[in-house]
Amino acid sequence: MYSRFSEVGIPVSSITFNSKFESGNLNYVIKITNRYYLLFLQYDSNSIGHTQWFYFKATGIVKGFNVRFDILNMVFVLYIFSVNLILCILKE
Repeated sequence: MYSRFSEVGIPVSSITFNSKFESGNLNYVIKITNRYYLLFLQYDSNSIGHTQWFYFKATGIVKGFNVRFDILNMVFVLYIFSVNLILCILKE
């Protein structure tokens, strides 16, 4: 399926991000490695630079390999997880 592999046997691929749908708020992504991405969100509407939620799609993730997404400009992260809210991940 993949023509190239990295030194540690991880397929060299590109993850595609999309938030061009209603409520999608991903602004841009910086790829650090094939398994590590920095994400920046658009600010919430009618706010002064606040981001309290995220909604985007990522495709091209290879089954069996972990990928790390760090969202760098999100506020209230500790509050969200301290009230037992969890992430909702849809896998097709």
